[in-house]
Amino acid sequence: MEHALRAMLEQHAGVSGRIYPVKLPQNPTYPALTYQVITGPRDYTQDGPDGATRFRVQIDIRDTTYTGCRTVRDALVGGVSGLNHEPFGSPAVEVLGCFIDSERDFYESALDAARPEVFRKSMDLFVTFVHG
Repeated sequence: MEHALRAMLEQHAGVSGRIYPVKLPQNPTYPALTYQVITGPRDYTQDGPDGATRFRVQIDIRDTTYTGCRTVRDALVGGVSGLNHEPFGSPAVEVLGCFIDSERDFYESALDAARPEVFRKSMDLFVTFVHG
């Protein structure tokens, strides 16, 4: 499922090639985005798994300006909010639904002169994938 999540973010966030699982690389190019799965419960019926996985995903957008963070956030929200029945990744995995739950703002001061201070927008999304 993670490959489909990454493909969905690549298509809609406007920061292609700067999307990373969990943490940024050293000296990234901004704006950049990280994602991590917070929860991924599975549901079951009397016959076994129902075939869907409902992830809660945290997305962190970082840039050297607040406006840059907001621009990436707007692109992401415009592309994925309410998304349904769309295939992503290879092999394709269907996104049954994507809903934005919350959003927070942060500021990260520079640790040393070689690293810039950055603004961060953190968002929680609920994404439901169906297994092929």
